[in-house]
Amino acid sequence: MVCRIERKLKRVNQQKRSIIIILVAIVTILISLWPDFHPERYFIKTYSLTVDCLLHGSFYFIINFILNKIFYNTFNSLLLSIAIAIISIIFELTQILIPGRSFTLMDIMSNSLGIFLSLSLFVISKKHKQS
Repeated sequence: MVCRIERKLKRVNQQKRSIIIILVAIVTILISLWPDFHPERYFIKTYSLTVDCLLHGSFYFIINFILNKIFYNTFNSLLLSIAIAIISIIFELTQILIPGRSFTLMDIMSNSLGIFLSLSLFVISKKHKQS
């Protein structure tokens, strides 16, 4: 499945890459800054730290993996992942100012873990493909 995704992403031209980046940015901004947005409430009736952490980590895992695939030949994967982590921290900090949202270190740790796991998988898949 990873190879199939990789082949499809290689066929994406620069214009499509730009559209993907814009869509990723819009979705991330909306999810991060929407007042009182708690998607875990759709899965369970009350707040769950476990579900919240899984959602944060999964979102940034996917975003980081996609952007590393798109920019593999353009940017250093580690630097790109660090930039994504910094942006996620900025979004978490801005939630202090939004009604119904809160800043927690657990969210930052979940985001960072998702980014780290994604980067690890990306690097391993690239090394495996080269050998």
